[in-house]
Amino acid sequence: MGISVSLQDGRGNEIEVIHDVRNVLHRVLPTRDDSKYCCANTIDWYGDTTFNQYQTVLLRREWSILIKNAQDCETRALLEKIDSLLLRCESGDLKYVKFIGD
Repeated sequence: MGISVSLQDGRGNEIEVIHDVRNVLHRVLPTRDDSKYCCANTIDWYGDTTFNQYQTVLLRREWSILIKNAQDCETRALLEKIDSLLLRCESGDLKYVKFIGD
């Protein structure tokens, strides 16, 4: 199983979750040493990485590059679903997006 992405409220309660059951994110996330990214390359494949509403603004800019470079429909669909969580987080009301490693 791949990374799960969870939209959470300020208390850590899960609002919505997306599971990467086909391990797509392992193929498309940038490596830690990829200097073109400052947020997406910090996502820990095996631990948890949390972004707040301000950080998701930056992450969404990078995420749009990942969507644009998607090699197939399955990858694009997953990235777009995750982008919708990032957008909901960005809209305020003390939300977080948590990438939960496998």
